[in-house]
Amino acid sequence: MYDFKSAKVINDLDGPIALKGFCEVNMSFNQIVEQSGIPLLLFVICAYYAFRLLVFKDYETVRGRDKEAPKDVDGYCKTAGLIIVFYGLSTLVMAGIVLVSPVAGLAQIIVCTIIMIFLWKKMSDKYS
Repeated sequence: MYDFKSAKVINDLDGPIALKGFCEVNMSFNQIVEQSGIPLLLFVICAYYAFRLLVFKDYETVRGRDKEAPKDVDGYCKTAGLIIVFYGLSTLVMAGIVLVSPVAGLAQIIVCTIIMIFLWKKMSDKYS
C-alpha cells in the first residue's frame, strides 16, 4: 500500500487494503508527471492528429500516402477526427484516474482502445 503523507510503501498484509490519508493527498508536480506523463503525451499526440484531420482535411497522415483517397474525404476526415478526439479525451481521463488507481486507469484505457478499434473499423468499411 502507498501512504500519501510520508510517500512510503506500507506492507499491510494482515488487514484490508485501504488508502490511508486519501483525503489529504499532497502530490508534487513531479509525482503527478510520473503518474500521468504518458497519458498526457498521448493526449497531445491525439489532439495534433485530430487537428490535422478536422481542420486541414489531411487524411494522408492517418491513412498513408500510398493508399487511394476515401470515397468521401470530408466525411472520412470528420469521422476519423472525432474518433481520435474521443480517444484523446479518454487518455486525458486516464491521466486523472491513474492518480487515484493505476489499475482502474489501465482498465479504462483498454476499454476505450477496444471501442476505438471497433469505431475505426466501422469507419474504414464505410469510406473505403
